[in-house]
Amino acid sequence: MMTTRIAVTALLLLTASVVPTWGQAVSGPELRGRVEEIRDIELVVRGEDGRLHFVDTAGMPSAELGVLNPGDNVMISTKGDGARGPIGRSVRRGAPPPRR
Repeated sequence: MMTTRIAVTALLLLTASVVPTWGQAVSGPELRGRVEEIRDIELVVRGEDGRLHFVDTAGMPSAELGVLNPGDNVMISTKGDGARGPIGRSVRRGAPPPRR
């Protein structure tokens, strides 16, 4: 009985340490849209669906952020969602969306 408890505890500890690492390696979806506003810690982007997205920029390279201006069309790869919206991994300028 004691051996079973130790084995279960070890398995839980191993799972708890592996899951966060696995979650960080998985790339999230790509957000496409137009930069509406650039703030200290986030980009406000109007997505192709017309909705506003507040993208956390803490994990994004400053060299990529430094060339952006409001009105730029962008493609942002994300790595999950934070409290206010997606967490950005990288950003690049994109071609304007096709007209409908």
